Amino acid sequence: MNVVGSYFNDKNTPESKHQPQHSPSLSAASSTLNIGNIESRVVKNDVLDAEILGTLKTVKNHCSYKANEDIEKMLHRMFPDSTIASKFLCREKKKKKTAYYAAFGITPYLENLLQENLNKKNFVLLFDESLNMMRQEKQMDIHVWYWQQNRISTIYFNSVFLGHSGSSDIFEEFLSAIAKLKFFKTIQISMDGPNVNWKFYSMLQDYYCKKFGKNLLNIGSCSLHIMHNAFKVGVLQAHGELWIFNCIVLFV
Repeated sequence: MNVVGSYFNDKNTPESKHQPQHSPSLSAASSTLNIGNIESRVVKNDVLDAEILGTLKTVKNHCSYKANEDIEKMLHRMFPDSTIASKFLCREKKKKKTAYYAAFGITPYLENLLQENLNKKNFVLLFDESLNMMRQEKQMDIHVWYWQQNRISTIYFNSVFLGHSGSSDIFEEFLSAIAKLKFFKTIQISMDGPNVNWKFYSMLQDYYCKKFGKNLLNIGSCSLHIMHNAFKVGVLQAHGELWIFNCIVLFV
């Protein structure tokens, strides 16, 4: 007799009938326990989704984090039969949960997502210097233009505080601010036009040319107005009625 046959024959011996079997109640309890664990995990994920959506709504509407203080009490009263609402704890009084989600959860995720997206495409960098009224320091904000879903998208990327700085300081801070981007994919630098920016632009152009062997596209101090006016002249030269049609579409 082969080994497999002997194994099953041994299992069917009279002695095996008297071997203790697992209790049905114990098996049922084990099954219930597993289902309970799965349900608790599902509810936990649903609660996390709800808290993230609440945080995104807070940020999008420019509300303060304190606006969410004791919000869980209101949700418990509004939806007493909801398991998710009963476990919603996006509070600010002690744990500052909304601020934590925004600063250490959502922001890094969106930054990485944006960087991955930009590193696959060519883009235009825009920067502007202004006085930060709260800190009384010069602040440089950097935005990005890029092509996405058949249209031009403009999105904020980074900010740096400059204090009293010259062109060389702006140059160093600018490179530091865009360090996570593939700079060689930059097509053009758009700026607001003060004299210090022209010096900075010259330094940046030299750096770009030496490092990548090509030049940034130079459309002047304000590319938006120059390109719009160039388009306007082109439309007028091509056909006068087309310009009238564009004006009508703009104001309709």
